[in-house]
Amino acid sequence: MSNALQFRSATEDDCTELALIRDVAGRRMPSYLWSQEVGQGQSYFEYGREKIRTDANNNAYFKNWL
Repeated sequence: MSNALQFRSATEDDCTELALIRDVAGRRMPSYLWSQEVGQGQSYFEYGREKIRTDANNNAYFKNWL
């Protein structure tokens, strides 16, 4: 049995976790910035998750995560 750590590329299904990781690593600065851009009735976290899932021009786009 190998104890080696294995990495995989992120998938679209990982966007919720990626938003959490980004927010924790950024010491809640990402969630503050997301809160400044949310639409009516949308949570800042939902906005961040959708930005990671759909904005291919963003460096946080899910396909850029290992």
